[in-house]
Amino acid sequence: MTSTQNKYVLNYFNKHGKVELSRLIFKCAGVQYEDNFIENYTDSDTSLGFMPYLQVNEVKIPLISVICRYLAKEFNLAGDDHLDQAKTDAIAQTVMLLIDTYYRNVFNVEDIDTKRINLKDYLNNDIESAADTVENLIKLYSNNGDWCVGNKCSYADLFVFEMAKHYFPTDPRFMERFPHIYKVKNNVEEKSKVSDYVKTKAEQKSKVEREF
Repeated sequence: MTSTQNKYVLNYFNKHGKVELSRLIFKCAGVQYEDNFIENYTDSDTSLGFMPYLQVNEVKIPLISVICRYLAKEFNLAGDDHLDQAKTDAIAQTVMLLIDTYYRNVFNVEDIDTKRINLKDYLNNDIESAADTVENLIKLYSNNGDWCVGNKCSYADLFVFEMAKHYFPTDPRFMERFPHIYKVKNNVEEKSKVSDYVKTKAEQKSKVEREF
């Protein structure tokens, strides 16, 4: 059975969350999938110990970083050879470390005072460190091209877009400090196969904000 014949089901709450990284890969590959929005936890939902999880036919795969690497390889978005795959993974996993830090130290913390302290540390330290690393990796691997690695969009570019769009501050001065990151972000928005998808999501969000 080929990858396009597989049945893919993403299992998560009806939220943006980490699962958006895998949605971007599906959209970029042009492969159909199903979003299964979980209303209430059941034993079957928690049997893997992780959310979200991907079901490929009868097989369940946990951990968003594992899910995304699997999908990227299936859909030829992981790099053209082993060396490019390593470069792509290096950028994507650096982004994933930042996103994991946000969810572990900020999003999932219930105590308000602790959350406030952790958010300040995230904004002042974690973001700076991740941005520096990703910016340098893109400079090393892109050869001043449009994409993180090679001459086409990979899952690393989708990760960088998601990081810059949803986990970075919107301060113009911050954007100026990391031009390679924001060049990739803009190229995903304007030149990639997900450009229509991200524009539609932005329009939907704007509509909801106006209504409320």
